[in-house]
Amino acid sequence: MDFMELATNLAMADIEDESGGLLRKNYIFSAVSIRAGGSIVISKNILTMNPNPAAHAERRVLAKAGKGSTLYLVRITRNGDWALAKPCKHCAAFIKNMKVKKVEYSVRPGISETWYP
Repeated sequence: MDFMELATNLAMADIEDESGGLLRKNYIFSAVSIRAGGSIVISKNILTMNPNPAAHAERRVLAKAGKGSTLYLVRITRNGDWALAKPCKHCAAFIKNMKVKKVEYSVRPGISETWYP
């Protein structure tokens, strides 16, 4: 299974509203984590009134997946293209603390990068 594709599909599901029109959000950020035992955990950013790293998909998915997992991150723009999904400094520190084995994140349409924390 291509987990970047799974993260993309998760985000794309929120790009269109119920009437088929595009959402007003500039992007959707999704995360897929594979636990050491192989089970899949998914999450997305949640909207908050004030910036809050705890609302970031990386932190939300790793809180469920636990230590030693693998992480796939995708940011989808309103037009459906990949955009940079590199973790912020707060999430990067959390990822290191959670001993994540590998992080693959979208960079631009069709291009991803891999980080080994």
